[in-house]
Amino acid sequence: MAGQSEAAIQAEFLALEKTEAEDTDGVRALPGAKALLTQLNALQIPWAIVTSGSVPVAHARHKAAGLPQPAVFITAEQVAKGKPEPDPYLLGAERLKLSPADCVVVEDAPAGVIAGLAAGCAVIAANAPDDTPRIDEVALRLTSLESLVVTKRSTGKFAFHHQG
Repeated sequence: MAGQSEAAIQAEFLALEKTEAEDTDGVRALPGAKALLTQLNALQIPWAIVTSGSVPVAHARHKAAGLPQPAVFITAEQVAKGKPEPDPYLLGAERLKLSPADCVVVEDAPAGVIAGLAAGCAVIAANAPDDTPRIDEVALRLTSLESLVVTKRSTGKFAFHHQG
Protein backbone atom coordinates (compact mmCIF):
# COMPACT_ATOMS: atom_id res chain seq x y z
CA MET A 1 0.00 0.00 0.00
CA ALA A 2 3.05 2.23 0.02
CA GLY A 3 2.61 5.13 -2.33
CA GLN A 4 -1.18 4.86 -2.44
CA SER A 5 -3.39 7.80 -1.59
CA GLU A 6 -5.54 7.83 1.55
CA ALA A 7 -8.61 7.55 -0.69
CA ALA A 8 -7.22 4.46 -2.42
CA ILE A 9 -6.33 2.85 0.89
CA GLN A 10 -9.80 3.62 2.28
CA ALA A 11 -11.46 2.20 -0.85
CA GLU A 12 -9.43 -0.99 -0.57
CA PHE A 13 -10.27 -1.28 3.14
CA LEU A 14 -14.00 -0.87 2.43
CA ALA A 15 -13.85 -3.48 -0.34
CA LEU A 16 -12.13 -5.96 1.98
CA GLU A 17 -14.60 -5.19 4.77
CA LYS A 18 -17.53 -5.76 2.39
CA THR A 19 -16.07 -9.10 1.29
CA GLU A 20 -15.54 -10.16 4.90
CA ALA A 21 -19.08 -9.11 5.89
CA GLU A 22 -20.57 -11.08 3.01
CA ASP A 23 -18.50 -14.20 3.75
CA THR A 24 -20.62 -15.80 6.46
CA ASP A 25 -20.44 -19.38 5.17
CA GLY A 26 -19.36 -21.54 8.06
CA VAL A 27 -20.04 -18.89 10.70
CA ARG A 28 -21.40 -20.74 13.71
CA ALA A 29 -21.90 -19.78 17.32
CA LEU A 30 -19.80 -21.66 19.86
CA PRO A 31 -21.68 -24.75 21.03
CA GLY A 32 -23.97 -23.71 23.87
CA ALA A 33 -23.71 -19.95 23.16
CA LYS A 34 -27.32 -19.49 22.07
CA ALA A 35 -28.64 -21.42 25.10
CA LEU A 36 -26.38 -19.41 27.42
CA LEU A 37 -27.59 -16.07 26.05
CA THR A 38 -31.20 -17.22 26.19
CA GLN A 39 -30.63 -18.18 29.84
CA LEU A 40 -29.12 -14.76 30.60
CA ASN A 41 -32.17 -13.09 29.05
CA ALA A 42 -34.55 -15.32 31.04
CA LEU A 43 -32.73 -14.39 34.26
CA GLN A 44 -32.72 -10.70 33.24
CA ILE A 45 -28.94 -10.57 33.39
CA PRO A 46 -27.62 -7.84 31.07
CA TRP A 47 -25.02 -8.87 28.53
CA ALA A 48 -23.04 -7.37 25.68
CA ILE A 49 -21.14 -8.44 22.62
CA VAL A 50 -17.65 -6.93 22.55
CA THR A 51 -15.86 -7.62 19.29
CA SER A 52 -12.80 -6.49 17.38
CA GLY A 53 -14.87 -6.63 14.21
CA SER A 54 -16.21 -3.59 12.41
CA VAL A 55 -19.95 -2.84 12.42
CA PRO A 56 -20.68 -4.47 9.02
CA VAL A 57 -18.63 -7.58 9.77
CA ALA A 58 -19.82 -7.96 13.37
CA HIS A 59 -23.50 -7.55 12.56
CA ALA A 60 -23.35 -9.90 9.55
CA ARG A 61 -21.64 -12.62 11.59
CA HIS A 62 -23.94 -12.09 14.57
CA LYS A 63 -26.95 -12.56 12.30
CA ALA A 64 -25.40 -15.61 10.59
CA ALA A 65 -24.73 -17.21 13.98
CA GLY A 66 -28.40 -16.80 14.93
CA LEU A 67 -27.68 -15.31 18.34
CA PRO A 68 -30.10 -13.16 20.35
CA GLN A 69 -29.69 -9.39 20.20
CA PRO A 70 -27.53 -7.96 23.02
CA ALA A 71 -28.39 -4.90 25.08
CA VAL A 72 -24.98 -3.48 24.12
CA PHE A 73 -22.90 -4.18 21.00
CA ILE A 74 -19.32 -2.84 21.08
CA THR A 75 -17.39 -2.84 17.79
CA ALA A 76 -13.94 -1.72 16.68
CA GLU A 77 -15.13 1.74 15.65
CA GLN A 78 -16.19 2.61 19.19
CA VAL A 79 -12.78 2.39 20.87
CA ALA A 80 -9.42 4.04 20.27
CA LYS A 81 -7.51 0.92 21.33
CA GLY A 82 -8.86 -2.55 20.62
CA LYS A 83 -8.11 -5.91 22.17
CA PRO A 84 -5.73 -6.87 23.80
CA GLU A 85 -6.13 -3.46 25.46
CA PRO A 86 -8.94 -3.37 28.05
CA ASP A 87 -10.79 -0.46 26.39
CA PRO A 88 -13.49 -2.51 24.60
CA TYR A 89 -14.49 -4.35 27.78
CA LEU A 90 -14.33 -1.20 29.88
CA LEU A 91 -16.72 0.48 27.43
CA GLY A 92 -19.00 -2.56 27.46
CA ALA A 93 -19.19 -2.51 31.25
CA GLU A 94 -19.83 1.24 31.25
CA ARG A 95 -22.66 0.90 28.71
CA LEU A 96 -24.19 -1.90 30.80
CA LYS A 97 -23.86 0.39 33.84
CA LEU A 98 -21.76 -2.23 35.63
CA SER A 99 -18.39 -2.29 37.28
CA PRO A 100 -15.90 -4.40 35.28
CA ALA A 101 -15.48 -6.49 38.45
CA ASP A 102 -19.16 -7.44 38.11
CA CYS A 103 -18.73 -8.58 34.50
CA VAL A 104 -17.86 -12.00 33.13
CA VAL A 105 -16.12 -12.15 29.77
CA VAL A 106 -16.50 -15.28 27.64
CA GLU A 107 -13.64 -15.36 25.13
CA ASP A 108 -12.12 -17.73 22.61
CA ALA A 109 -9.31 -15.47 21.36
CA PRO A 110 -6.02 -14.80 23.17
CA ALA A 111 -6.32 -11.01 22.65
CA GLY A 112 -9.80 -11.10 24.18
CA VAL A 113 -8.68 -13.11 27.19
CA ILE A 114 -5.89 -10.60 27.84
CA ALA A 115 -8.27 -7.65 27.35
CA GLY A 116 -10.90 -9.07 29.70
CA LEU A 117 -8.36 -9.72 32.44
CA ALA A 118 -6.77 -6.29 31.96
CA ALA A 119 -10.22 -4.70 32.32
CA GLY A 120 -10.67 -6.40 35.69
CA CYS A 121 -13.39 -8.79 34.56
CA ALA A 122 -13.67 -12.46 35.39
CA VAL A 123 -12.85 -14.40 32.22
CA ILE A 124 -14.15 -17.72 30.95
CA ALA A 125 -11.89 -19.05 28.20
CA ALA A 126 -13.90 -21.10 25.71
CA ASN A 127 -11.68 -22.97 23.25
CA ALA A 128 -8.83 -20.53 23.82
CA PRO A 129 -5.45 -21.94 22.77
CA ASP A 130 -3.32 -23.50 25.51
CA ASP A 131 -0.53 -20.99 24.88
CA THR A 132 -2.81 -17.97 25.47
CA PRO A 133 -0.95 -15.46 27.69
CA ARG A 134 -2.37 -15.28 31.24
CA ILE A 135 -4.54 -18.36 30.62
CA ASP A 136 -3.77 -19.51 34.17
CA GLU A 137 -5.62 -16.42 35.49
CA VAL A 138 -9.02 -17.19 33.95
CA ALA A 139 -11.95 -18.25 36.13
CA LEU A 140 -12.86 -21.23 33.92
CA ARG A 141 -11.47 -23.00 30.85
CA LEU A 142 -14.03 -24.77 28.71
CA THR A 143 -14.12 -26.50 25.35
CA SER A 144 -17.86 -25.81 25.01
CA LEU A 145 -20.38 -23.46 26.57
CA GLU A 146 -22.88 -26.31 26.78
CA SER A 147 -21.75 -27.19 30.31
CA LEU A 148 -21.87 -23.60 31.60
CA VAL A 149 -24.66 -22.92 34.09
CA VAL A 150 -25.73 -19.49 35.33
CA THR A 151 -27.54 -18.91 38.59
CA LYS A 152 -28.92 -15.65 39.90
CA ARG A 153 -28.69 -15.10 43.64
CA SER A 154 -31.25 -13.29 45.79
CA THR A 155 -28.80 -10.39 46.00
CA GLY A 156 -29.16 -9.87 42.26
CA LYS A 157 -25.61 -11.08 41.68
CA PHE A 158 -25.04 -14.08 39.47
CA ALA A 159 -22.66 -17.01 39.39
CA PHE A 160 -21.29 -19.12 36.56
CA HIS A 161 -20.21 -22.68 37.10
CA HIS A 162 -19.23 -25.68 35.05
CA GLN A 163 -21.59 -28.64 35.19
CA GLY A 164 -20.25 -32.04 34.31
